[in-house]
Amino acid sequence: MPTAIIADDEPIMREMLREQLALLWPDLEVVAEEGDGVAALRSIQKLRPDVAFLDIRMPELTGLEVARSLTVPTQVVFVTGYDHGIEAIELNAAHYLLKPVEIGKLRDAVARLQSALEITRPNAAPPTKRYTQHLHVELSSAKSGSEKRVMQIDVDDVRYFQSDSKATLVVTDTVRASIAKTLKGLLSELDERWFVQVSRDAIVNRRHVHAIHRVDRKMRLELRGHVDRIMVTESHQHLFKAD
Repeated sequence: MPTAIIADDEPIMREMLREQLALLWPDLEVVAEEGDGVAALRSIQKLRPDVAFLDIRMPELTGLEVARSLTVPTQVVFVTGYDHGIEAIELNAAHYLLKPVEIGKLRDAVARLQSALEITRPNAAPPTKRYTQHLHVELSSAKSGSEKRVMQIDVDDVRYFQSDSKATLVVTDTVRASIAKTLKGLLSELDERWFVQVSRDAIVNRRHVHAIHRVDRKMRLELRGHVDRIMVTESHQHLFKAD
């Protein structure tokens, strides 16, 4: 049975979230409720829940400080009345919800958590999907443009993929190279919790998003350590909105 901890300094907010979760995720067992960050951190480290629902503005320690201090594999969901979307992305939060929590958005969060925790229905076969961990890319020799060498890179190091009419560009901190895969093919091989399509031509690794720039209705992603700005088309902007 999956387990969770709810941490919020407002008892009524803890109660409301607990009741909503009981409706949407009956199998989830709330093993502790805490009213400050220190108690929340202590309970998470001791009880090792699958999920921790953390308010951000709490006494003693903030939810962000709790998340940074965790040494156990707990999925963190921030539930807050303030916009801390960038910090949530940087901390690889499983989800980010604004108060008052809308039941539809909580339902989406529950679905993502269940997928991340590989929860299946009773008697269902366990999930067998394995995501690609490495890619092999071709690099041109410095001596001869016609000479090629193959290099293996870790998927987690990829900042983004960008396609053109001929190939797909793979970009890391140190490598810019092409692979003979389509974006559609890559999406079927990559962990959807981290790799998201942001336009017809690009996939971004959420782990490396440093900032989100919005001007009018346009959105661009700033990636950590890169001058590139990746355009997010309007139909994909909801992936990076807290509201």
